[in-house]
Amino acid sequence: MARKQGAVGRVSSAAAVVLGMTVPWTVSAQPVLAAAHDLPAAAAYAALGFILQLAAVCAGAVAAVLLGLRSAQPQPGSPALAAAFACSAVCGLLVAAAGAGIAGVAGGGAHQGFWIVARLAEAAGLAAVLLPSRTRHAWPVRRLVGVALLLAASAAADSLGPAVIGMAAPGAAAALRLGACLLLMSMAAQRIGQTAQTGVDDHPIGAHLVHAVLFQVVLDLRNKWRVTYVSPAIERLHGLRAADLYREPEPWFAQIVPEDWPRFVAQRDAALRDGTSLDVELRMRRADGELRWMRISAGGSRVDDGSIVVEGLMFDITQRRLAEQQVHQKDEEWQAVLSHIPGDITRLDRSLRVRYMNENHARWYGGAAADFVGKPFLEVIPAVRYAQMQPYLARALAGERVVYEADVALENGEMRRRHSTLVPEHDMQGTVTGAVVYVVDVTEHRQAEQALAHKESQLRSLFEAIPDMVFSKDRNGRYLSCNQAFESFYGWREEEILGQGDDGLVGPAFAAMFREQDRLVMETGESLRGEEPMHTLRHHREGIFDLIKTPLRDADGEVYGVLGVARDVTERKRAQRDIERLAYYDSLTGLPNRRRLAVRLGQAVLPQAIAAAGHGALLSINLDHFKNINDTLGPDVGDQLLRAAAERMTGVVPVHQTVARQSGDEFAVLLEALANDAAGAQAEAEQIARDLLLALAAPLSLGGRQHHGTARIGIALFGGPPVAPEELLTRASLACEEARLAGRNTVRFFDPAMQQSLAERTALQADLHDAVSEGQLALHYQPVVQQDGTLTGAEALLRWQHPVRGTVPPAGFIGLAEETGLILPIGSWVLQEACMQLVAWAARPDTRGLDIAVNVSARQFRHPDFIEETEAILARTGADPRRLKLELTETLLFHDTEEVLTKLARLKARGIGLALDDFGTGFSSLGYLKRMPLDQLKIDRSFVRDVLTDPNDAAIVRTILALAASLDLHVVAEGVETESQRDFLVAHGCRAFQGYLFGKPMPMEAFERTQGLGA
Repeated sequence: MARKQGAVGRVSSAAAVVLGMTVPWTVSAQPVLAAAHDLPAAAAYAALGFILQLAAVCAGAVAAVLLGLRSAQPQPGSPALAAAFACSAVCGLLVAAAGAGIAGVAGGGAHQGFWIVARLAEAAGLAAVLLPSRTRHAWPVRRLVGVALLLAASAAADSLGPAVIGMAAPGAAAALRLGACLLLMSMAAQRIGQTAQTGVDDHPIGAHLVHAVLFQVVLDLRNKWRVTYVSPAIERLHGLRAADLYREPEPWFAQIVPEDWPRFVAQRDAALRDGTSLDVELRMRRADGELRWMRISAGGSRVDDGSIVVEGLMFDITQRRLAEQQVHQKDEEWQAVLSHIPGDITRLDRSLRVRYMNENHARWYGGAAADFVGKPFLEVIPAVRYAQMQPYLARALAGERVVYEADVALENGEMRRRHSTLVPEHDMQGTVTGAVVYVVDVTEHRQAEQALAHKESQLRSLFEAIPDMVFSKDRNGRYLSCNQAFESFYGWREEEILGQGDDGLVGPAFAAMFREQDRLVMETGESLRGEEPMHTLRHHREGIFDLIKTPLRDADGEVYGVLGVARDVTERKRAQRDIERLAYYDSLTGLPNRRRLAVRLGQAVLPQAIAAAGHGALLSINLDHFKNINDTLGPDVGDQLLRAAAERMTGVVPVHQTVARQSGDEFAVLLEALANDAAGAQAEAEQIARDLLLALAAPLSLGGRQHHGTARIGIALFGGPPVAPEELLTRASLACEEARLAGRNTVRFFDPAMQQSLAERTALQADLHDAVSEGQLALHYQPVVQQDGTLTGAEALLRWQHPVRGTVPPAGFIGLAEETGLILPIGSWVLQEACMQLVAWAARPDTRGLDIAVNVSARQFRHPDFIEETEAILARTGADPRRLKLELTETLLFHDTEEVLTKLARLKARGIGLALDDFGTGFSSLGYLKRMPLDQLKIDRSFVRDVLTDPNDAAIVRTILALAASLDLHVVAEGVETESQRDFLVAHGCRAFQGYLFGKPMPMEAFERTQGLGA
């Protein structure tokens, strides 16, 4: 709307100017035409022309004011505009008066010169008013010349026309005036059209400002600000539309950051109050959120109605401020550098007088710089030092740049190493006018170089002393370095190895494998670790090595080679195999033992195994009268009988089935992949059992006489409804007992009638549900101590206080809880109680360093929410995860090993300690032991119990301790009940113990009392 009103005003003003120019010129011709006929009429025409001319002058002045306000003319009332108005008015009045005079004097020839000058002056005055200075120079000069020529011709026609061309002269003069009018009208229309097109936002100055905003704002009597003009740059610099600001200026003001607003308001109000200009720099946040620096330069003036008009420019000075900040920062950095330069600087003239000396150098000579300037250098430094420097100074004055080092003795006898640089100074003609002496104390630097050389020597010695093989190679696989262990294994000296690749050391096959490893390390930039077999071409040595390869990087971070460390784990792998053999195989018969049988049985009863292989059977075999033979003929004969029985059973049972010795004279046979139906599987199992009885009954020479042995076999089938391994063992044992009652040397299948014990288990299961819901469960704590008896923590052991049965030990219900799934809420409750106890201990100085170990069952650990639930309990109780230790069993690794390792890594990252409980009783975890993020191994009590009497158990314990030491794992021995057991364990490297020797499991109050822990 404002633009439309402005355009209308400009058009109307232009029309008034044209009318004011055209009408007087047209009317002025009438008196000339009428002069010859009627003098009164001519006088009337002259008077009318004078009045019309006066009105045109006034209309032209008003139009000029309006156009001046809308086209960047000087302010109304300014001297330039006043002069333009006066010129236009005077010229118009003179023209009118001349017209009247001419009308009164026929022909008017005496006034023609004045007439022409007046017309030209009028045109120039109106042009000066109508056209701004910038536009005047831009418009073509020929148009103004054309206007002048047309006006001159019109004046000539008025004065000379009647005498030359007769009565047609007035018409010709009018036509010429009309042409001048039309030409001026076109010029005004062009200007008005430009103004109307660009509108109020296109100020002749503001429209061309790129990095600044031209504005005019008004503070009215209501103390309210409004925007009367703002240049188009507002949208680019501030993200605001000018049309929006005309309606509401607040979004513009709101861009000033709150921290700068009070300062801006204070300076603005002071400028308005004192009548001074405003010049302020502040930060403004654009509509898009970008922070920019702006400089506002403005001035205000009070107008007639009492309001204040403020006009000014707003410059974007962001780049300048950023540059100033950078310059300021660089200045600060440079000043900091200069203030910390350790060097000493002195300038000498050609006569070796001091022209300049910095304070560092002055302090070296025991004074201030001002004390030495102008003095001969000989008077500044000691004579001995001057004598040393004189040859170098002479060379510098001769135009040579001199660098040297010398030792300087101080007064206290200290010797300092000084590095001096002497540079000649030249004048414009190249003549040496003096020298600059720059001295740096390099004593510490030289000492550091010596220390570095010493350190490199030490590192090389350490490099050579490392028992592992250490080597480095470049990007092409050529060896850069190696230590003595590497030389010893491959049988080459270092100078023979350096520069060659792997082909000459290990052969093409291994070399290709090593090259691929090196390529992966260098391309990915990550370390690579694994166990690799190695052998040498020269001495044909072989071994298994734990190999780590990591990228070598230069100072710029670029990979230029590979660093490798290889540890010989051949003996450790052999020890692992020995542990497996001792832990899972019977040393007497060579058969798998009870532990190995449990592993195989657990795998066989898995649903997927049954679905793939069909039904199976577990045979429990007991030798009749074995105890009598062992007691009467001696253990050696008993061992002979057991070995013979094992040989005969393995001869009968197919090779793909499992024959195991459980204990004493108890054997077991696991038959898998029998018939797909229960009847067929039963028939196959019974046939194998009969064959076993026949084989065991064959005569055997024992103790110099023939022995005819018998046995009893109980069979439990599986493959129908799911059954737990422990339950299957129980069923086979019940069937074997039934065979004994039936008269020995017979076979019996498990009968449901044998399940009296199972009924009790069912009742126990129901009671266990009540125990969870009614709070019958409790935690007892057994101390864990170090070798010197220091308490390090406790293991939380679950107890069931049955209202009728009394205290039920874990062995009586943990297995049942596993089978029924109740182990999940029970395990969660145990973890919650242990964490709460940790929080209580953390509040006391004597207990805040103690740990609590919690057993986690395999089923509980495999639950998908176990990690999240553990973290939630820690967060809810506030317990320190570093004081919590989770004890896991090796059965975790029977399947889903990678998922288990991932969970263990998450727990380890949380800070929770991890211990492998009952180590040695499982199987699969040995292959993954090095990958598990464990902190501790716990030796199973079954090994500790007979460690002094059973050589196998003693060997297992020693091997476990050695293996743990090689893997840097702590070991806790469980079930330590005697000092002899403890002494044996200590002698073989065990440092932590748990067992009745140090305390039984007990409630927390009794635990703290017996351990001397204060409340």
